[in-house]
Amino acid sequence: PQQPARLSFGRTFGDAARAVARRPIRFLLLLCVLFPLAVVSAAPTVWAIVTAPPAADEAPAAQDPEQAAPGGAESPEAGTDAGPAAEPAPPADGAGAASPGDSADAAQEDAVAQADAPEDAAEETAAGETAVAAPSPRARLWIGLTASFALATVVFGGLCAAMLALARGRAADPGLLFTGIPRVFPLLVFAIAAAAATAAGAAVFVLPGIFVFVCLILGPMILMDRHVGPFDAFGGSFRAVLSLGWFRCFGVLLVLAVGAAAVGAGAAAALCGLPGDAAGPALPLDGRAAVAEWRAAFDAGGGGVVAAVRESPGAGLAAVGAATIAAAFAAAVLASMYEQARPALERGRARRRGGRRSGP
Repeated sequence: PQQPARLSFGRTFGDAARAVARRPIRFLLLLCVLFPLAVVSAAPTVWAIVTAPPAADEAPAAQDPEQAAPGGAESPEAGTDAGPAAEPAPPADGAGAASPGDSADAAQEDAVAQADAPEDAAEETAAGETAVAAPSPRARLWIGLTASFALATVVFGGLCAAMLALARGRAADPGLLFTGIPRVFPLLVFAIAAAAATAAGAAVFVLPGIFVFVCLILGPMILMDRHVGPFDAFGGSFRAVLSLGWFRCFGVLLVLAVGAAAVGAGAAAALCGLPGDAAGPALPLDGRAAVAEWRAAFDAGGGGVVAAVRESPGAGLAAVGAATIAAAFAAAVLASMYEQARPALERGRARRRGGRRSGP
C-alpha cells in the first residue's frame, strides 16, 4: 500500500530558505523581472481606480438657497444693493422705441438661435446616451480585477517553474517567468475552476471551501512541471495534498497566511496612513435595498484603496513590491511541498499504469 509522505514543517520552510540562499543572485534577478510583471498584472485594476470618479462628482452639492438661480429672482440683499432688476433704464439722449433696423436684426438672431437649438439638443442627447452606456465605477473595478487575476495567474505559473528549478538546485533563468504564457489556457481554466469549486464549497459551508482550497494549492506546480491538463492537475493536487497530510498542508498555509497578513498590514499602513483626507468610499452604493453585505464590503474596501492609491502612488508601488517578495517565497514553499509529494505521485501513476495494462 502507498505510504503517506507526511509533510515536514522543518523541511518545507528549510528547503525554501536554502533554495533562495543557495543562489541569491539568481533569486534577486528573478525578483527584478518579477516586479515589473507584477506591476503589469496590477495595471488593469489601477486603471479602474484612476478612472473611477470620486463621490463628490457623482453627488453634486445642494445649491445654496441664498444664491440666485440662473434666470431667477435675486436674493433680498442683492435687491437692496442693486435695486429692482426688472426696472428698465431710461433711454439715453432721448432715444425712443427701437428702429425698424434693430427689429430686423433681432428677428434674424432669433431665427439663428432656433436653427441651432435642434443641434444643441441632439448633442445633449448623445452625451446622455454615452453617459448611460459607460460602465459604472463598480463595473470598471470588477473588469480591472478580472483582468489582473488572469494576468497574475499566468505570471504565477512562470514563477512556479522558476522556483521549482531553484528547489532542484538548478540556476533558474529569469526567462522561466515567461513559461506560463504558452500554458495560458490550462492555467486560466485551472484558476477559474479552482475559484468556482472553492466558492461553491464556501457557499455550502465555510469548512468545505477551506478543504477544497488546501487540496488545490499544488495544482499550478503539477500543471507546470508535468505539462498535464487542468483537470489532471486537479486530481494530482488532491492526491498530493492527501498523501502529505491535509492538516499538515493546512498548517503550512496558515503560517504563510500569517506572514501575508503581516505584509498586508504593512502595505495597508503604507497606503492608508497618509496625510490628507482619504476617508470615504469613492465607489458609493447604488442605494438599492437588496444590496448584499459583500457588495457593501467590496465598495467600502474598494473606496479606501481608491482614495489611498490616488493619494500616494509610490506607496502602491511599495505594496506591489512587498507582495512580489511574499509571492516568490510562497512559491518556494509550494515547490518544496511538491518535491516532497512527488515520489508518492510517481508511485500512484505507476500503479495506475500497471492496472490499465493488466486490465481486459
